[in-house]
Amino acid sequence: GVIGTSASAPDFAGLTALAIQHFGARLGNENYYIYALALGQALGARPAVFHQGIPGFNGLYNTTPKGYNRVLGNGTVDGVNFLLAPRMPVAGAPQTSSNP
Repeated sequence: GVIGTSASAPDFAGLTALAIQHFGARLGNENYYIYALALGQALGARPAVFHQGIPGFNGLYNTTPKGYNRVLGNGTVDGVNFLLAPRMPVAGAPQTSSNP
C-alpha cells in the first residue's frame, strides 16, 4: 500500500480546490491558513480541523496527545471542518508559537 504524503497529496490538492471554490478566491500560500487553523484549534476554536492524539511512532518520534508533533504534523485533516472553518487571520512568523 501507499501511505504518507504519496497518498495524501492528491487528496489534499482536491480539498484545496474545494476550498478555493467555497471561498471564491485562491488561498495564496496555504501554509499560513493551515497554521492559523492549527493555532485556532490549539486556542479552543471550533470546529476542530485536525484529528490529533492518534497513536504512532515513526522509528524516531512518538505522536503527542495534542498539538503539533513530528509524526503527524498538525494532525490529519477533517475535510468538512477544513472547508467550513471561518477564514482565520494569517499566522505569525515561522518557527514561533503562532506558526510552529
